[in-house]
Amino acid sequence: TSVVNDGGNVWMAASAPNLYRSTDNGLTFTMQANVHPGATEGGQLVTDKAGTWISITYSNGFKISKDNGLTWSQPATAPTGAQGVVFIGNNTWITANGYRSTDGGLTWALYGAPLGQGTIFSSMVYTNGVIIAIASASIRRSVDGGYSWTTVATSNISGSGAAMSTDGNGGILVTGGATGIPPQYSADYGATWQNITLSAGIPAV
Repeated sequence: TSVVNDGGNVWMAASAPNLYRSTDNGLTFTMQANVHPGATEGGQLVTDKAGTWISITYSNGFKISKDNGLTWSQPATAPTGAQGVVFIGNNTWITANGYRSTDGGLTWALYGAPLGQGTIFSSMVYTNGVIIAIASASIRRSVDGGYSWTTVATSNISGSGAAMSTDGNGGILVTGGATGIPPQYSADYGATWQNITLSAGIPAV
């Protein structure tokens, strides 16, 4: 359900309860068994591209790796019910349900009001100082590091299982979600959206 590259040769793929790791730019993968024991659903992978990775499953499994995905553990103080996570620079991570870490993901504490999503999982991206997140069928945006949020667009995007990717210049692509909902693209940091045509069945990009 998630395939992420660190900008170099390390790739991680998620298929709970296992993760899969490649150190040759995706040519071969080695299974890391039972990183999320008991999880039967997919999950989300995020990296700061400097050796730290976080993996979340829909059933609220939360694991961190500080050695570029080689080993995984639960943080000393882990977010409760984390529903989406994003790295926003300066060693800082936030979750959609109101937790923040300023020590590279090792410890977490509530920092303010949660995003308020109505689904069990929220996709989030960070680009040029802007955080964009899916919360139910609305798009939320924060320009102050996640302390406050505004609803910038309401669309037929489904927050359940949807995935987002950004080109780093305001372009955002949303795929997956509920059956029959088309992928959508925004060129202006989530302010406006248009339906696009992709091959059927693409859950992430």
